[in-house]
Amino acid sequence: LFERLICLCIDQSSKHKESPQPTVCQTWSKIWFGGDSFMLLRVYRDDDYIEMSLNHNATKNPKVASSAVSMIVSILRKTNEEIMNKHMSWNVFFCENGEKDNRILFEYAKEQRLAPWFSFETVHPSVNIYMTN
Repeated sequence: LFERLICLCIDQSSKHKESPQPTVCQTWSKIWFGGDSFMLLRVYRDDDYIEMSLNHNATKNPKVASSAVSMIVSILRKTNEEIMNKHMSWNVFFCENGEKDNRILFEYAKEQRLAPWFSFETVHPSVNIYMTN
């Protein structure tokens, strides 16, 4: 799953002409979306979760933050349908400044229009997304 996420995110990144080349390692990747916005994807195989973080420039731009979340959720859904035969389950959480103890479930964040992910009105500090299966 992690490798598929990286490949599909890099594909999306390539659509931004000013994006630098991604950095891809075994357990993490840095993928650019334009000249100043990037996403870090990190896998924690022992704990069975993937973390996505956006840099400050990306979280300052609600459109970039919202697009990143939509892209990740879309990739998960499509992977579940096309490859996992609908047997994959996961949860998406938002965590301010990487604080896993203060997780906010995706559905609640969406309902509350958590900025910058679901609202274009206000901007909050960097937020991480934890995907568990």
